[in-house]
Amino acid sequence: MVSPISILPVRWPLATTMLALLILVACHPDVAEGVETNRRTPAETRRPSAAANGRIRKKRTESMVFYMHDIPGATAAVVAQQKGNQSSTLGLTFVFDDKLTEGPHPDSTEIGRGQGMYTVASLGNGLPALFLTFTAVMHRPSLYDGSTICLQGSDRTFLKEREIAIVGGTGRFRLARGYAILSTITFKASTGAAIIKFNLTMTLPPHP
Repeated sequence: MVSPISILPVRWPLATTMLALLILVACHPDVAEGVETNRRTPAETRRPSAAANGRIRKKRTESMVFYMHDIPGATAAVVAQQKGNQSSTLGLTFVFDDKLTEGPHPDSTEIGRGQGMYTVASLGNGLPALFLTFTAVMHRPSLYDGSTICLQGSDRTFLKEREIAIVGGTGRFRLARGYAILSTITFKASTGAAIIKFNLTMTLPPHP
């Protein structure tokens, strides 16, 4: 027979009960139902908020048009060519420092210089393709302040329009990426002088 005393509820001291509960939670933090741990994984801790600072910064797109005035013997000089092979212009290389203007006329406002090189890089007779690589150094005061745009690609001069890549830049055009559409405005076969239109579209980082 069970003693009446043995079925009476055991009354633990309050301090002992609280201590036991604290030890249980410390050793097994997930066993207490309804207790929110609010712990984050390392990946969650590092992940920035999508709306940091209350806004999402987006890349910006800019367009620009300028005209390059290339004059062999004046603004462009031959620095390399084949020897003993007069039937091919492959490898013929010019270094240039051409004027860049707002409009097609030679007296139009100058906004920079195109500095680089182009090389005849095709064997096609009568259909030359130039490997063109240059930096547009923009020096219009208060607008560009020495910022640059780097361009590179195949200038297939026999096409009405051709496309080359914008591969970088500095200053206002830092980290520029995009493309330029080229079209020949004038070309003098007797001298090789040409005026080329460049229509640029580029993506740039957000403003700081």
